[in-house]
Amino acid sequence: MRSTLSFWGWKLLYAWKRSQVSYYGGKYSIHRTLALEYYTKNTSLQHVLLVLVCTPLPMVTLTLGQELVPMQDPTEGWSSNYGFWVRTSILVFVGIPTLIVQAMYFIDGVKIPVIRLILLSFIASVGVVAGSMVICAHLIFPVPFFLLAMFPVLSVGLIISVRIIIGMSIIRQILARGDQLTRYLHFVNAKCLLIFIYPAYEALFHAAHGTHYQLLVILLLPLMKMALKNMMRRRTAHMEDMTPEAVIFTVDLFNSIYMATFVANNNYAVWTASPNRYSSGETARIDWEQVKL
Repeated sequence: MRSTLSFWGWKLLYAWKRSQVSYYGGKYSIHRTLALEYYTKNTSLQHVLLVLVCTPLPMVTLTLGQELVPMQDPTEGWSSNYGFWVRTSILVFVGIPTLIVQAMYFIDGVKIPVIRLILLSFIASVGVVAGSMVICAHLIFPVPFFLLAMFPVLSVGLIISVRIIIGMSIIRQILARGDQLTRYLHFVNAKCLLIFIYPAYEALFHAAHGTHYQLLVILLLPLMKMALKNMMRRRTAHMEDMTPEAVIFTVDLFNSIYMATFVANNNYAVWTASPNRYSSGETARIDWEQVKL
């Protein structure tokens, strides 16, 4: 009896470890190890501190600048809501370089000058905002789930901008590496999937509120987060040292933003699981906290 329990206990522990992203990745490649060794030997402490302080400043500045733009009453129409369009243009202008820079890491030999990257972001943001204005002028404003609804406009604007600014020579270099391009597109699609999954979960949460299925929907959230983490891990399996970064800045960040906005705006109690990791980094303890608003 004891041996049977021990056997199934080890099986359960092994299955649990296989589902946890923290047991994968996080190992430096030889290239990164050598680069880190060179950096530690040739970089002063003052330079390191300056990098740590100055690295987040651009994003903090852009975020605060976006929040400082005043919003108008949506009932006044799309033409009067200049604050909304300014914020949208900032979002697109910042988001597009992220996609392009990630392509440089996934696809070998792709180098895009900073000037072209800035020009690409500017033209794409102007095109996306202009196209969105045309749609809002002929349909409704505000458009429900604006980012999801305007995703085709963003895709078309980005493709046209890449063709004009980047040029066919770099595009041919990208197309010549089909396997790496496919991996990159899978990674981008996995990130875009988050934009669709969480609003769908929000709709399901509202539909299940007050019913017998509410607890099941609440328990679905940590399972959904675990599944999304493993999906992102598989998309970066060929870049093991990039896996923690990819998971933290996609699934973890998106889930945190969702919990901070959606849960805070609902006037009922929700049970959330918050993992508190010990210093060993391997063991996680789940504290169940009831959020009452």
